[in-house]
Amino acid sequence: MTRELTGDDLLICDAERSPQAIAGIMGGGGTEVSEGTQRILLEAAHFEPVGIARSSKRLGLRSEASARFERGVDPGGVLAGSARAAELLSKVAGARCAPDPLDEYPEPVQRTRIRLRPQRVAALLGIERSEEELAVLLEPLGIEVAHDEVARDGDTAPGRDDPGESGIDMCPPTFRPDLRREIDLIEEVARRVGYNTIERTTPTSPETRGGLTALQRDRRAAVDALVGIGLDEVVTLSFLAPGDLESAQLPPTGVEVENPLRADESILRPRLLPGLLGVAALNAARQLPDVVLFEAGHVFAPPRSKEILPDERDALAALVVGRRRSGPHSTQREVDAYDAVDAWEAVAESLGLAEHRLEPTDAPGLRPGHAVAIIVDGETVGSLGEIAAAVLHAFDVPAPAAAFEVDLDAVLDATRRPRRLRQPSRFPMSSIDLAFVVDAHVPAGALARTLEASGDDLVESVRCFDEYTGDALGEASGENRRSLAFAVALRSAERTLTDAEVGEVRARLIRAVEDAHGATLRG
Repeated sequence: MTRELTGDDLLICDAERSPQAIAGIMGGGGTEVSEGTQRILLEAAHFEPVGIARSSKRLGLRSEASARFERGVDPGGVLAGSARAAELLSKVAGARCAPDPLDEYPEPVQRTRIRLRPQRVAALLGIERSEEELAVLLEPLGIEVAHDEVARDGDTAPGRDDPGESGIDMCPPTFRPDLRREIDLIEEVARRVGYNTIERTTPTSPETRGGLTALQRDRRAAVDALVGIGLDEVVTLSFLAPGDLESAQLPPTGVEVENPLRADESILRPRLLPGLLGVAALNAARQLPDVVLFEAGHVFAPPRSKEILPDERDALAALVVGRRRSGPHSTQREVDAYDAVDAWEAVAESLGLAEHRLEPTDAPGLRPGHAVAIIVDGETVGSLGEIAAAVLHAFDVPAPAAAFEVDLDAVLDATRRPRRLRQPSRFPMSSIDLAFVVDAHVPAGALARTLEASGDDLVESVRCFDEYTGDALGEASGENRRSLAFAVALRSAERTLTDAEVGEVRARLIRAVEDAHGATLRG
């Protein structure tokens, strides 16, 4: 068989530079030993392992010699190995050896120097040994102490973490190429001491005790709040079909995957809502049209400026579809945007957000006039409202449906109310109802916040329970006006409120709303 050699292959040649063997791999046909062989020239050498491995693989020539050289052999044992071979030939085959062998070793291999630290031995094995004791343990293995000062002060051989650190420099023999690091010497110490003599211990690390981080606890609190009000958690795939964003009336800003698992799902989701709508459609197709779902997971936006990877964040979304019951014996009713408001308020209350509110807006995928922006610490973090009819039709989801979706990372980073225990008042509550006529664009939440802030700590709660836009408001009220009715609970922690005090607070609340929002008290 003919093999083509390159300049990277090492050859053994005779005095006339005629190739006799591929070094470290295989001899040539002209050097074979036969029954008629009378004289043998015994040649022994050390070859670099990587070079032998490359030539052996490229030539497709694997031999016992190449296997040995690839693993590494002792460069200092060449002369001793050839002498042993000559001795065996003399004893077994009656050979007569030449008196003096030739040895060419122009650059002897320098033995590796490795620093062995008693402190490190103690940390890994749990046994205390001095430098002298470690040296006594290793010297029978041919691992000797390096006595020259150069090795102690300036050596940077493998295993030397810090030249100035306390320890002893050891030199492994050349026939142990596996000893290259300090951990290798520590393993030899363990063998010499005996594994059965090393006491078993359990490492302790008080700095790495288990438990949830503050961020993980807050994330779990938000999820538990939705579970607590009856929503079911789902986990959807992080991939969407290109048409899903269009069906949900969302901007086509998804990150496209070059090698998607499925060709029809090649977009990394920028929002959670399409996935929830897909789950609702799957349930509706199986005669389960009424669902209450939520998901907390990653969403992906295009990479930011000068970045390569997509902008990956956590989001939280909830979807209610069809009809709901307020209690086990109540009648069913159709869901509306207020069901989504209840879900968001449960999350906000569980996290104790200091400042959050809802403001009217137009959001993609939501019904115009029935959508609000979710604002936390003055920044818009999401949207809430009823799902647009066209979106429900595109996903084959029965109407009505409402949802909210927020940037969970931004919500968890928001400021929180201080957690304080408040003793419940033992005095009775007084309730008053107030109805105001305001411009249609004034949000009910703005009036509620004004009522809460104007009661001098006597306002316990404010609840909007009615909205009216009929003809009974009268022509004098003008167009684009509506009536908002609030139930205001008053209570003192120190005494029972008198009728006069309740009347005084009522008048103060009315003035505050009229001044702040141009409202008129409805008679």
